[in-house]
Amino acid sequence: MSGSTFVDNEQYRRFVANTLNFDENSDRNEDTDILVLDMETTASAMVAYSNNVPFIAVRSVSDLAGGSESAAVQINTFFAVAAENQARVVLALLDAL
Repeated sequence: MSGSTFVDNEQYRRFVANTLNFDENSDRNEDTDILVLDMETTASAMVAYSNNVPFIAVRSVSDLAGGSESAAVQINTFFAVAAENQARVVLALLDAL
């Protein structure tokens, strides 16, 4: 899901999760595939779409909006995990193509 808001607020994160039928245990509603809020990828996708250019994006999440730790601490903690996950998905995607 995309939006124009930078999200680093626990209450807003919970509101979005509950509005989109997620619970706090990350159990998904079968009717939705929305897992992450993102603005940057949507901007790139819109430019590609407007120019009739095929587009695929692979993003990896390294922080929890409004988590108990600051975003900087979370990024330092989870950046390596996010980078590893990102690399695995991209390599698998390239193999599939």
